[in-house]
Amino acid sequence: MYVAGSVEELRRRLCAGIRLASSPPDAHFSVGLETRHPDDGYSFEGLKRGGDPKHPRLLLQITLSGEGYWVGADGAAISLPEGQGFFAVLPSTHRYFLPPEASGNWGFFWVMIRHPYVITRLAARLSETGTVWDFAADSRTAFVCSSAARLALLGESVRDPFDAEAALFDFLLCVERSARAQRHGGAETAAARDQLLAETRRYVENHLAAPIGVPDLAKSRNMERSRYSHYFRSVTGETPARFMTQVRLESAARCLAETDATLDAIATQTGFADANHLCKVFRRHYHLSPGAYRKQLR
Repeated sequence: MYVAGSVEELRRRLCAGIRLASSPPDAHFSVGLETRHPDDGYSFEGLKRGGDPKHPRLLLQITLSGEGYWVGADGAAISLPEGQGFFAVLPSTHRYFLPPEASGNWGFFWVMIRHPYVITRLAARLSETGTVWDFAADSRTAFVCSSAARLALLGESVRDPFDAEAALFDFLLCVERSARAQRHGGAETAAARDQLLAETRRYVENHLAAPIGVPDLAKSRNMERSRYSHYFRSVTGETPARFMTQVRLESAARCLAETDATLDAIATQTGFADANHLCKVFRRHYHLSPGAYRKQLR
């Protein structure tokens, strides 16, 4: 469930051995994409990585393939298979590692945040939810994973510090929304959210080449556009327009990876006005052109 466009892109890069480029110093965060092997001696302890407790950093690391391990302040070891990850305040008492006796590699991406205000708010939420998250649990945590993946992809290409900070705050709000849902939403609310997203995805995929929009989604539920938009956002935390674009982009990315179709043909197949429109939206979401995206996967 947690796999969406940006996460899928990171997984493809991981399989192809493509690393993420370094973020600029003023971006307030750095990113990485790694595969670790059992004989690497990969192990980090949170109190031995330096740093000032008065000016902490915050790390998010999410497994894309294989499995690693996390040990928190209670000393209990927790496995981190695909779709799971952890938040860690640095410095603090914890350890994450891949043991020498592991049966396979550990592939993951990470985001290291250095923005004091964002860290303060994230740490407050994590004190309520815990530091280890299952990003495949439901669509709420899946969107946190997708937001983190977008942040990771942005980190290697961003040049405007304001764009970087805006993306960081978008990620913060995504985590806070998910944390609130975990505290108050319950299984029934999560199920309603997952069902609405699944139904919307099916509708868009069944009309992928058609110029449908939010009014068409509203009509399918016998609702006015404004009421439907409010309803969709209240249930999912996303706008219907943004989710529709995400579904179209995921389909376009698959076409780029799996076919030799032209950009004009892919734009027509996936509901974009033309190749220029597809390029503009694709670059804004993936932070590289469709041509560069395809080239990386070939």
